[in-house]
Amino acid sequence: MKKRQILRPGEWATTTTSVIHNIWRSSFYRPDSFYPVWTRKPTNLQKRLAYVRSLPRTQRDAVLTAALNHAHPDERDAIALEALAASAHPLSKSLVGTVLAHWDVLSLTVRRRALESVSGSLPDVFRRLRLSQDPAERRAAVVLAVACLADALQRDADREAPLPPALDEAALRDPELAAELDAVLAEAARRLDDHPTRRERDAAPDPVLSIIVRVAHAPGPNLRKWLNTPTEGHMPLRAIAKALPRAEQLDRAVAWLAVKALRPVAIAALETDPADGARRLARSAHLLTANARTKALRRLRDPAMMLPANAALDAMPTTERLGAIRLLGLLDIKPEHRLAYCARRLTDPAPEVRLAALAALAAQRPSPELDSALLDFAFDEHPRVAARAAGCLAGANSYNRRVTLIPAFENLARSPHSAVRTIAAAALRATDPRADLDATDRFACPVAARRALKLDPDGLTQQIGDRTTSEEPGQRSRAFLLADRLALLEHVEAALIDAVKNANTALAATAVRLLAKLPGPGPASVLRLALAHKDARVRANAVEGIAINQPADPKLEVLIADPIPRIRGNALRHVLRRAPKNPPACAELSRMLEDARAPHRLTALWVAERLGHTPSARRVAEIAASDPDAAVHRRAVRCARRLLAEMRSAKPTASIVTQAADAAPSRCA
Repeated sequence: MKKRQILRPGEWATTTTSVIHNIWRSSFYRPDSFYPVWTRKPTNLQKRLAYVRSLPRTQRDAVLTAALNHAHPDERDAIALEALAASAHPLSKSLVGTVLAHWDVLSLTVRRRALESVSGSLPDVFRRLRLSQDPAERRAAVVLAVACLADALQRDADREAPLPPALDEAALRDPELAAELDAVLAEAARRLDDHPTRRERDAAPDPVLSIIVRVAHAPGPNLRKWLNTPTEGHMPLRAIAKALPRAEQLDRAVAWLAVKALRPVAIAALETDPADGARRLARSAHLLTANARTKALRRLRDPAMMLPANAALDAMPTTERLGAIRLLGLLDIKPEHRLAYCARRLTDPAPEVRLAALAALAAQRPSPELDSALLDFAFDEHPRVAARAAGCLAGANSYNRRVTLIPAFENLARSPHSAVRTIAAAALRATDPRADLDATDRFACPVAARRALKLDPDGLTQQIGDRTTSEEPGQRSRAFLLADRLALLEHVEAALIDAVKNANTALAATAVRLLAKLPGPGPASVLRLALAHKDARVRANAVEGIAINQPADPKLEVLIADPIPRIRGNALRHVLRRAPKNPPACAELSRMLEDARAPHRLTALWVAERLGHTPSARRVAEIAASDPDAAVHRRAVRCARRLLAEMRSAKPTASIVTQAADAAPSRCA
């Protein structure tokens, strides 16, 4: 071949690549090169195409391929038509893939011509493109299938469109064609609904329905809406699904359970082969927790058949055994069958499977059989399994049930696992008041204490009395509180009087507070003596106790000026409740409301609110409107509302407090 000068000075073209670029990127014309010039005029385009036809086949195919990749949009359709015409040669079939690769930018006329050109050899063309090593040609195969599908939906009586070829899973998952495929399949599905007769529905192309069946597990938004809306168009779709091989139906059964259109097919496939179906459900149990699939499982005629048999379950991998336990919680199975199935997993070699079985047991209704199974798990060699089982037993809601488990917890208290021993000790402490496991907190459960009081009142009273003389203040304090809860304070009166003298101020304060509940001169005299105690909390409890039992005691009047706000407030409340117009007490309350110390103002507001002391209304209104302390302000607002209610019940107008109460919500916000 004679060397020809290329378009750029100083270079020569001898290869096919140079020919391509010289033809389609030329910017000037060399008469002796026989190459057409680059121009936008149609005549020049036709001249170039005519020249390409005269080239050898290999050069012609290369030129047309490069031209489609670099052509101007105005010339792309003409070049594509030329490539389709050249593809009729047996050795130029690759040009079809080149045209299909530019499908998105071709006109409708060229698209129709492309489909007509491959209609006679569509399966072969599609297979060659799908098996190609070139990604562009593999995508062209998907484009071809979708195009045939869309064209089949638009066929008319005068033209028979080629049926779309079958797409494999990789093609159906192509993200670049997902939206287009979804739109085409949704249109095909809607056309099934539009056919008025079954004969016309059956006339729909089987490949279209086959593609819908194969993408039903992950459809686009348009197709998903049609699949989950009951319609007559689902009938031919189910027929196609039922015609699939049984193994393929079982493979897709879990996915189809979430699709209303194919749910009956999935259930039928699972029930036809329960053994294989049970194993597949166990393998995909993590997918069955979706609401749609869980509801579908409720429609099984015999849910127990969908559980792998124990013999088969032992031979399954750990993940499938774990899935079988999860599946058990989703199926509607009788409680006794569920209990027996989980109990068999006690000997499972995997601790995670035993934990899952234990969790399924914990969801059961309480019964003696359940407690027996949980107790077996509580002796498991794995510490997590044993502790979880012991925790399930200790968490029994019924006290009677916990009492029946006392022998079991006594055995678990000797468990080799420390966590189990701790749980057993706590359970015994909460159910058996005589269990000498932790002497400092023996009566932690009030139900156990009341049960012991009913069974052996003298013994329990003696035990409480023994604890009230303990050297440990906390133990004595808990004994006093238990005696108060069980109405046994009169049996520990002497111990309470003795505790007032104890150096532990918390114990002394508790004793003074409880002595106020006892009648008689002894407790009253101790309360009066406690007014001189060095601890403020003890004195405050004494003031409250005297105010409750002896409302006319004059000793409290001297405490209305005490520096401790709680003592001062309780004394004022006592005096004003006995004599609401007592001049010294009213004056002291006014001074307390104007005190610079916030705790004193807060206590004074509490006194005014409790007594409904309307003479203090003006000062309360001022505090509610302008006090800088947030806690004092909130209490003042409450007090103002209380006084407003008192004044409205006595007088028709109360302007000052009304204004404060009306302004309160905005300040509180």
